This record gives sequence, C-alpha cells and structure tokens, in this order.
Amino acid sequence: GPAIAAPPPFSYVMSYLTSGTTYYVRVAARNDVPAQAVSPVGTPPDNTMWCSTVDGVPSDQVPNSPGEVSLTISSRTVLMVMFEEPERDGGQNITTYTVEYDSDASFDSAAYVSTELAADDLGSLYTDGPLVTYISNVTAGTSYYVRVSATNALGASLPSYSATPLAPMGAPDAPPTVVIDASETQATPITEVTVMWDAPSADGGSPIDGYLVEWWTAATVPEVQEVRMTWDEVPKNDTATSFKLQFGPTTVDTETTGKMEYNIDSYNMRNQLVNLAFNPNADGTNDYIMGDVSVSRKSIFNNMGYSWSVTFNDDGSLENGEVLNAGNQVPLLASFVSQDTSSDAELDVIEIQSGVRSQGHSEVQTIFTSGTGYGTAGGATEIVRGYFRLSFYGSSWSQYVPADCSTDLLEDALEMLNTVGQVSVSRELKTEGYEWRVTFETNVGDIPAIEVDGTYLYTTNDDAQIEVYDGDTDIDEATGLKLYDTEVGEEPAEYGSQFISADDRSFVIPGLTTGTEYYVHVSARNTYGTSPRTSSDPALLAPPKQVPGVPNDVTVSVNSGSDDSLVVSYATPDSDGGDEVIRYRVELDTDEEFPDPVAVEDIYCPTDNKRTVWEVKAKGGAQYISGGYFSLKLSANGYHYYTDDIAYDAVAMQADEVGIYELLDMTFDTTDDDRHVKPSASTDEVLFINDRLKIEGSRYDNTIYTVQDLGDTRSATPTGYLNLTVPFNGTTSTAAKVWRLTGGRGGATESRVYCEYDEIYCDTARIRISGSMEAKLETFSDAITEGVNVIRTGPDSKNGYTWRVTFLDDAPTDPYDYTLALHETNLVGNGTFNNVPDVVVTQLVDGEVYDTCTGSQVVPSTGGLDMGQYYYARVVAVNTIGYSLSQVAESSEKPMVTPGKPTSVTLSTMSAESLRVVFDVPTSDGGDDITAYLIEYATSADFSDAETTSVTYLDGGSPFYKTITGLETGTYYYVRVSAMNSQGYGSTQVSTPTNLNPYEEPSAPTNVALGVTSDSMLTVSFDEPTDNGGDAISAYYVEWDTSSSFSTGSSSPHKGSVTVDATENSYTIRLLSENTVYYTRVSCINSAGYGTTQVSSPASAYPALQVPGRPHTLTATAGTDTATLDVTWQYPRVPAHEIPCGGTVDDPDDCPTAFGGTLAESTGGDDLTEYEVEYNEYSDFSGQDGGSSTTASTSLTLEQLTSGRMYYIRVLARNTVGSGDFCSVSGEDCPATGTSLSAYAA
Repeated sequence: GPAIAAPPPFSYVMSYLTSGTTYYVRVAARNDVPAQAVSPVGTPPDNTMWCSTVDGVPSDQVPNSPGEVSLTISSRTVLMVMFEEPERDGGQNITTYTVEYDSDASFDSAAYVSTELAADDLGSLYTDGPLVTYISNVTAGTSYYVRVSATNALGASLPSYSATPLAPMGAPDAPPTVVIDASETQATPITEVTVMWDAPSADGGSPIDGYLVEWWTAATVPEVQEVRMTWDEVPKNDTATSFKLQFGPTTVDTETTGKMEYNIDSYNMRNQLVNLAFNPNADGTNDYIMGDVSVSRKSIFNNMGYSWSVTFNDDGSLENGEVLNAGNQVPLLASFVSQDTSSDAELDVIEIQSGVRSQGHSEVQTIFTSGTGYGTAGGATEIVRGYFRLSFYGSSWSQYVPADCSTDLLEDALEMLNTVGQVSVSRELKTEGYEWRVTFETNVGDIPAIEVDGTYLYTTNDDAQIEVYDGDTDIDEATGLKLYDTEVGEEPAEYGSQFISADDRSFVIPGLTTGTEYYVHVSARNTYGTSPRTSSDPALLAPPKQVPGVPNDVTVSVNSGSDDSLVVSYATPDSDGGDEVIRYRVELDTDEEFPDPVAVEDIYCPTDNKRTVWEVKAKGGAQYISGGYFSLKLSANGYHYYTDDIAYDAVAMQADEVGIYELLDMTFDTTDDDRHVKPSASTDEVLFINDRLKIEGSRYDNTIYTVQDLGDTRSATPTGYLNLTVPFNGTTSTAAKVWRLTGGRGGATESRVYCEYDEIYCDTARIRISGSMEAKLETFSDAITEGVNVIRTGPDSKNGYTWRVTFLDDAPTDPYDYTLALHETNLVGNGTFNNVPDVVVTQLVDGEVYDTCTGSQVVPSTGGLDMGQYYYARVVAVNTIGYSLSQVAESSEKPMVTPGKPTSVTLSTMSAESLRVVFDVPTSDGGDDITAYLIEYATSADFSDAETTSVTYLDGGSPFYKTITGLETGTYYYVRVSAMNSQGYGSTQVSTPTNLNPYEEPSAPTNVALGVTSDSMLTVSFDEPTDNGGDAISAYYVEWDTSSSFSTGSSSPHKGSVTVDATENSYTIRLLSENTVYYTRVSCINSAGYGTTQVSSPASAYPALQVPGRPHTLTATAGTDTATLDVTWQYPRVPAHEIPCGGTVDDPDDCPTAFGGTLAESTGGDDLTEYEVEYNEYSDFSGQDGGSSTTASTSLTLEQLTSGRMYYIRVLARNTVGSGDFCSVSGEDCPATGTSLSAYAA
C-alpha cells in the first residue's frame, strides 16, 4: 500500500487479549514488493525481515492523560474548562477527574485548589465531544493555570495542562457613587444637569473603556390605537354593517364587546370597552381587563369611513392597586358582525402611539427547550441534553451553557455579550424541558430577540428544540389572545444616553426640560460587559426653574391723546427662566429710585388667560338627597345647549367613571347571608339611603351593596342595624372596612360609565344614573374644544355634592362667555315636607383672554397721572417662580397731549385785503410748552380750501396778533387757531365772529329818485351801489335839507336824516311844509362806515297835493245775476309817482298817514272822491262793448253786460286834484308783471 504517512516511532494497540497470558510480538516492514519464498521447506516461509521477538503479559493500567485542555471565560469569577477524555482508560472505567488550578504554574501557591469530579456527572459538549466543567470563585483579572488528570481503580493519570493560563473577566463593578447637581441661577433657562461619579472599585479584570450615562423622566405615554372602517358605498342602515372589538391582553384573558353599528358614536364605543368583562350572572368576579379609555370619532376617506381613536388612559392605580392598561398594549382585534356586501367595507386597527409606563419597562423574553425520548425533565437524566449558546443584536456567540443551565449561568452568558447589559433570569421546569424568562434590566426599549444555537442539544429521539419568544404585543387573530407570555420593552419618556470616556468622571446632560425631574444612572463598561447601574444621589433632580431675566428695551413715551397716562414699551427677557412669563409688572414713579411707585400695573399674558369657572351645587334643603337627577343649560358664543340628565352623585371626570371608592370612617359588623349590618359609628350625615357600598370580606371583590334604610343607626352611639337591599355574601366580621362607591362599571342597566342613548345599551334610565359631569358637558364638542376640568366635593351633611367646573377653552368675549344655568331638576329627598332638594349654579370666575403682554402698554390703563409731571418707568417679568430683577427705562417722560384750544379768538377787518385775528393762550398747554400757533383761514366753513399762517414769536406774551393779508375783498373767510407743542397741534378754536370779510366803505347808491307824495311828504328811493366795498350794505343813510349844501341850521322836520335798513329801498319824509323846497341825498353803510353820498334825481322837490296812486289787488268774477260782473279792489298803496313809501317795489309798505289824518297818504294827500271802473271786450279797451261806472266803495257790480262774454276790467282812483292811473292787472300791489284782469259776465 501507500507509504506510511505518520513519522516514526509507530505504535499499534492489540485489543481483546487475555489478561495474565504471555504474548510474543514481532514487527516487519513492508513495501510494494511482495515477500518471496526462500526455503523449500517453508522455514522461514518468506524473506520478510522480522525484528527481534519481544513478549509481554497484558494487565490494567492507570488511564492515559486527558486530551487537550481548553479554558473559556464564563464570568468574572468563573472559568469554563473543557477537556478531551483520555485515549485509553487503562482497562478500568474512569471514575473521577481531578481539576487543579493555581495562579502559579508550580501549582503550589496559596491559591492552589484541587477539585475531584465524578466522571458520570460531567456532560460532553456534544456526542463524543469534550467534557465540560466550571471553576468558580476565582479572582477576576488573575490568570489561572489549569491541569486535569483522570483516575480509575488503579490510580490517576498524568495531568494534562491548559495551553496557556487564562484570567476570568467580566463587567466591572458599578460606580460606587453617582451625584447629580444643577445650577441654581444662570442667564438662560437651566436645561442641564451635571452628573459626577467615582470609578468602580473593581474593573472586572479588564480595563474600563468608558461609562454609560443614562437619564429619563417618570412621565407616562398613553397607548393610542385607531379603529378604521371605510366603505365604497355608505351602508344601507345602522345594522346592515356592524362590528365588534376584542381585547386579549394576556395569553389567557380575552373579552369581546357587543355588536357596534358602523357609525357608533365615540361615547358608546367607550362604554362597551370600559365595561368589558362584566359578568352579572356568573360568579361576580367581574375581572375587568380595560381601565379608563378616551374615544374620539372622525370622518375619514372623504366621508366614506370613520376612525375611532382609542387612548388608554389607565397609567395609575385602581382602588386595588391594579394597573390594567399601562404601557404598550396588545392591539384591539376588530371583526365584522354583519356586513352589507354592497358597501364593500373594510375594517382594521393600527397603533398610532405606543404606550410607555412610568420610567419605561424592561423587555422580557423567554427561551424554551423541548424534545422527547429517554429521561425526565429535571431528573437525573434530562430529556434534552447537551449545550447551547446565545447571541444578541449582532454580538459574537456566548460560551456554551448546558441544556439545564442555572439562572446564574445563563445570566453570566448573556451579560458577557457586549450588546447586553444587566439581565435577570428565572427558570421554570416544563414537561419536556425548561423555560428561562430573561428580563433585560438595562437594555432600553423594544429590543431584538435573543438568538440561540442549539446544534449541540440532543435527545434520544433526536428531536431536541430550542426557541426564543420575543417580547412583543402580537396576538393570535383566531383567538384574540396574546401569543406569548412575554413583555415588550418600553423606552422611558425623554430617555437619553451618552457614552463617556474612561478618563472622565463627570458629564453635563444637555437639552433637558426645565422643571422636569430626571432619573440619572451611570454604569461602567469594559470589553466584557456593562456593570449594573448606579442611581444618582439625589434619586431624581429637575433643572430648576428660575425667575425670568430682566425685560429688554424698556422705554417710556407719551401716550398720544392722553393727559394722564404714558406708554411703556418693553421686549421679552433673554430668558424666561424655563417657565413661561405669565405677566409683567410696570411701575412708574417721579423718583428714579422708586421709593414709593405712584402707579403699578400688572400686564397679563395670554399664557395666563383666566378660565371661566362655574360651581354647580346640589343642596338638600330641609331634606337630604336620596336620589334623582338634574340637567344644565350651557350657553356659549350665542348658542344654547342642554345636557343629558346628570345623576345627583355624578363623578367629576370621565376617568372617574370606572369607580371612585371612598373609605368610610366606620366599620360594619357583618353576618353572612344577612342583609342587616351594624355600623361602628353613627351614620347620621355620613351614610344615606341608596348609597352604594363595597364591604370588606365579600365573597366577590366587586360585589356592591345598596343601603335600603338606615334603621336605628343615626344616633351618636348607634345600637341598631341598617338594612342592605340584598343579604351580605361573605365572611362574617365584626370590623369590616366599608367604602362608598360613586361611578363604577357594570351591565347595560347599571353601569355608571357615560353613554349616549341607545335602545339596547343605554336607555333613558341608564342615562340618568351614569356619566361624569365632564362627559355630560364635553359632548357639546362644537362649543367646548379643549374640554373641562371638574372637581367634585361631597357628600355634605345633606348628601349634596358640589362640582367646580373649569372651562379649559379661552373664554369667549362677553356676553358670549361660557354660562351655566339650571335647566331642570328632579332631585329626590327623603321626605314630603317643604324646602326640597335643589340645584344652585354660581359663577366663580369670569374668564378673560389677554392680549399680547409685551410691546407698548398704556400705564396706568385707567389713567391718573399728572399731566406735565416727569415719570420714570421700570418693568419686571413674572413667572410662577417669582419676579425678575427690574429694568428701568433710560429716560423719564411726562404725560403730554396737544394743547387746548386758544382762548379769546376774535376776528376783525383791517382793510379791503386783510383781516386780523387776536387770541390768547389755551387754558391747558397739554403738559408741554407751546411753541407756535397755527392760523387757518378758508372760504369754506369746513376749511377744505384752507390756507395757513403761523405765529412763532411768543416771547412777548399774550394776547397774540396776526394780520392775514392778500385776501379777496368782500369774500368771507373762516378763521380758526390751534396751539402747538411737542405733541403736535391741538384742537382748533374758531374765531368770533366765525367768519369775516375784508372790506372798505361802499360807493354811492344808484337810482336815487325823489318823488312828491303829498302836501307834507316826499319819498326817496335808492338801489345798491355798484361797489359795496367788499361788505354787505347794512343800511342806507337818507338826508334832507332846505339847502343843496345840506348845511342849513334848519331844525326838524325841515332838516334831518334817517338810517334805513338795507332790506328797504325807499323812505318817505313826513311833516314837511307845503311849497317848501327840500333837497335829498343818500349814502350806503357797511361795516367800514358811510360811503359817498348821491343827490337824488331830481335834486329837490316841494310837497304838494297829488293825484292818487293806483288801486290794487283787483278781482273780477261773474255776478250772481245774469249779465253782471262783480269787481273788487283795495285802497291805493303806492303813491302816483310809483315809488313805495317804504319797503321795496316787490313788497311795498303802506304810506304814512298825515298829521291828524287816518288814511295813508298814497292818495296824494287828498281824500278820494271816487273810483272809476271801466270794462271792455278788448284788452286795449277799444271795443264797442264797453263802459265805465264810478263808486266810492272798493267794489262794484257791473250790470247789463253781454252774458257769457269776457270783459277786461281796470280801475283808477280820483281825488280833487285829478285821476290817478288805471290798474288793469290782477295781483297784490298792482304788479307791473301782473296778468290783465278779465272775467266772463254771468
């Protein structure tokens, strides 16, 4: 055959020999050349070259030395020793192995240890693999030499040595002390905490390579899940498409709601969830699996679906300390009960937010081994044998651990992985193997599953298995139960961490929330793992809030238009101290040291808006309340809402609806199956009929009893019993604790959880006993968006409760603020007498919404400062911690306004082109020196075309004068004056008179005429001048004299003058002498005085009798008889010269009467003798059918006319001098423009 591969010397073991028999042995070498015969007789048989013969007798020996010895670190105090069994056991079974170890290679030091192990107790890593044992209680970091020898009945083998010594190593000790501190004050909000620590006393045998600093808060985060249903077509009706929800928080507990319509409202979904597990007909245990939740509903998918957001609020304890739904929850399982196929509805549940418990939660995973075959789990021979190893999150594999490894060994194996911190392990024996529950104490959050390698596990049936169940919230969709009894990890709120160099002993944690308390832990790390955490001292610390910094940019300025306030402006501080600024305090003082501020104003910020608060009080009156309900009216933003009925003992908040238990200051003497119980103290004003009680010792913890009557228990030392509605079911006791229950879960008829009307789950009777004050109000979501906070107190001595309701929305502006009022009350009392229970609603706080609190603010807002007084201003920022230092404005200021109106403003004309205004100082200078006056003048009363001039030289003092020049003669100008100071021009004062025109004396009047009126009167007429001098003619000045020089010494009436109002155009001079010549002249008068005179035309005349003036106001009508006309007229008014004696041509005055006379002298000074009336068929009186008649009267009937013919009529007056002119027109005063008088004869 081929050449021998192994190097010499060679050996061969001969087996199955007989002990004590001598055996001879020789050895020959062979190659490819066959042996050849060399003796015909066969001796020797061939040419093989044998060595010399040796002999021996087989006998048992000590074993060979064990095979290779290897060492592995198991932990910082344990080494794992693996060695191969000896090749030969010496003919005797190996009974023991001796494992020796020492820190010195001599195996002779004080640290030397020798351990004898029974061979049968040692397991092999795998079939025919190395044996495994452990050296414990060794010193971390100390290298150990190890040797192993095998022993049989004949003795011990020579030892086999590990190739090299090995030091056990592991994670270091925890830092012995950790101290945290925070600054008390700094210029910015404090958002840092300084953590300091000492190095561990032991490094675990390996140098520390750094420290892990971790921090978090105790806040909780509620789980939020969303149930979604969408459809392609709206379901036909409420019941055509319905669904249910299932909740299975453990591997053994699951509960399912009743049927819910596709459009179920949020409160009724909540009602079904919170009451899950109510069991009224069974054992009464009522193992509720869901605590308080909030549910909100909204339309989705373009109104083709709904989503219900379910928030798990139960992160605190119920009355028995149980927390039902804290942290990360299993998902709700939604399924259809009925489905309208045409709608093609879809239903699912998604997690919106994972819940987190206070300080988070450690992940718990399980490792499970199983198999079948020979052996007994936990017995001398295990079913599952061998070893397995672990890895985590990308780490290398751990050392192997046995199939039945202890909790300590598994903890060591995991903690030696560099991705695992500290763990705790528990082990439970199962039918076919073991289950280890691994709690990750320091790994944070939802972490990956442990990986296992079970290659070296085995059973006699070769079906060994090892599985890992991750910590998660998965459920079995077939059963709704949680799949595994594991726990998902939760990262604490605001968790943070930082790995710090091994050389550092402190770290400043940045980015923290001011005022929030943080837990801080530090652990040390080396190559072999991370130490346990060391919590800080103090255990938790908040970066402190501090008072704000000083406000910035503080200035004080004039409040324009106000004479008793100022404007103080400021900006926010650089730091709010980590707490919102809620208001600013502004102070004013005349002294810059502010010894006694004269004005203090608090400016509130929107961060401190005042909430509207109402009190609702159920009062017992003379009776105490034993039941009933009431309803409220809510008004807001101009709308009114009416609540459902509210129970007399309604809990405050929706979270309280699951039940509020009040421990009473008394105990009960109870007897099983007896409804009579004896209280230990008086029930007067403590217990009431219909109170619902929980009694210690009840067979079922959730059994609730109702008080039927109080019996004889209300005296100070009661000796009697009160009666329950049902017998007590439980343990007889002489001192059972008693709780009063308000709220509480239950079935469709007795649950106190709020619901909206539903025929099956929430009828009217249920509504009247259920629901919180919060829920009854918050159902009006269009009026209340932020909700309400309700505090309930009671019961009082009359079993009345009081609810304090705070509206969390900003208060609408009055009168639209939130208003509560009693709508109806149906409270029930304990009697029929008067003063029955009632409900009183009172507003406690009127809400207010504040505007911005920085920028420019009027101080004081109500005024009160002294105008013209200088004030200093300072501003302080305020938060809930306190007041900042003050910031003072750089300069002072005084309240100032524009000056008041100038006084004594008068206007006068200076010339034909100028006016003069004179004025005095205002009564108020507005708090500042007046520097100028503005004079405005305009032709329009509204000064829309105003021009201006000013007076700026004021040193001479008042009064002040200003001549306005360049004006247009005769144009009226309005003038007003205003004073100016640093704030501008004040109000204007209009002059007196309000307007005036520049003017001069007028020219002579025109058309001055002189007429002889009678033998004692002359009449002068005149018209306006061609130039009135720029001013309206106010009068005419008429003069007469017997000389043309108008300078005679004649006395009146021969010489005289008269001023005639400008509204008249003539004047009659009386009492003159007949045949005496009189001269007349006239001048015009305006505001400037008398103008040029105008001599009359003719220049003179002498009084004499004259013919009469014309009759006037003629009328002609058909007479009463056939062929007649009735004509009337009036006595002459204007003399024959046709100049009115007074007045105007259009409105003449009657002439004066002569001295001693009785009639006006319009008759020419002579009595009238007759009137002549002429008529004719033609207007020019040239017709044939005409005639005349005379009469002394002022009327006449013309007769013998042609009936039906129109006749023109004219009339004249006649005296002894002669006939005056005809008047032939109608109208008063015989107007020149009158119509010819005519009429038809009858």
